[in-house]
Amino acid sequence: MSSKYIIKNCPACCNYKGKYGCEDNHDKKGRDTYCKCITDCVLKQIVEKCKGEHEKGVDYMFWIDKFAQEILQLLEIQEE
Repeated sequence: MSSKYIIKNCPACCNYKGKYGCEDNHDKKGRDTYCKCITDCVLKQIVEKCKGEHEKGVDYMFWIDKFAQEILQLLEIQEE
């Protein structure tokens, strides 16, 4: 993934004086890393997957089940 963008509603994203940082990623000094610099978080992987499928123009009903399974595999889910 090479896109640099910010997911403002990510639960790990915090606004620091107009710059969005990620509480889940820290540099060597323990500081939050800017969201736009993190390219491999799960939410960004999902965004990229959605963009890729949308650009393919594949019939919606054909790929929805497979696509949903791929998205679910990206997430670490615990059912209680």
